[in-house]
Amino acid sequence: MTRGYFKHATVKWAAGLWLLATAVWDVWAPFPVWLYGLPVLAYLVAVSAGSARVCSQFFVPAVCRGHTGQKQIALSFDDGPTAHTPAVLDLLKTYGMPATFFCVGKQIEAFPHIFRRILAEGHRVGNHSYSHSYYFGFFPASKVQRELKQTDALIAEAAGQRPAWFRPPYGATNPMIARALKKTGHTVIGWNVRSLDTLIRDEQKVVSRVLKKLKPDAIVLLHDRYTRIVPILQALLPQIKAAGYEVVPLEQLLNTRAYERP
Repeated sequence: MTRGYFKHATVKWAAGLWLLATAVWDVWAPFPVWLYGLPVLAYLVAVSAGSARVCSQFFVPAVCRGHTGQKQIALSFDDGPTAHTPAVLDLLKTYGMPATFFCVGKQIEAFPHIFRRILAEGHRVGNHSYSHSYYFGFFPASKVQRELKQTDALIAEAAGQRPAWFRPPYGATNPMIARALKKTGHTVIGWNVRSLDTLIRDEQKVVSRVLKKLKPDAIVLLHDRYTRIVPILQALLPQIKAAGYEVVPLEQLLNTRAYERP
């Protein structure tokens, strides 16, 4: 992992800055030695923040909003398919709204019939890794690449096409993920409206948060792995429509393809 980070140009820059500061201190020593560590500390804080936020684009380019200029938005769901996904699909059908499901490979294997239903009802799917491991951010590039290819294969088996999109687990990126993506060619998809539905227990607060942050060309992040997603959508979807927003497929919002030939 250390070797991979030091291959990253910005980390080399930070190391060079530290060496330069140390050399200056050796010659003049006008300030306490700890003062020369402040730029490096500030950089490390920036790296941590950039790594945790996919839309910072610190390590990889990411698409986090649309480009239509119209009152259109896209809905996206992470971590499925799960036992709660059918209820989500029922509600999307009721309101005539398309969505993109960023699916985890092992969940596709656990719920193949639900995954096929997602596709059959015209929704799009993207790659969300195979394991969604808590340690995904510590995987070497080779393992990240294997996870993406494994999930691609599962999606292609059902959809007949390879997904063009990848959303990193937890929205975190690093040089290892960046290196893997250079090999796989996926486009990273983020969001600009985060519902926090995995953290906020009060469904109405989640709904209020999304509606408050909603704007034209928004990509909304939701999760279909919790029971509370059903009451959230029951309240949210009609209010999105009442606010005059049109929910469109993500590829329409981004003017790009959702799939590529395997």
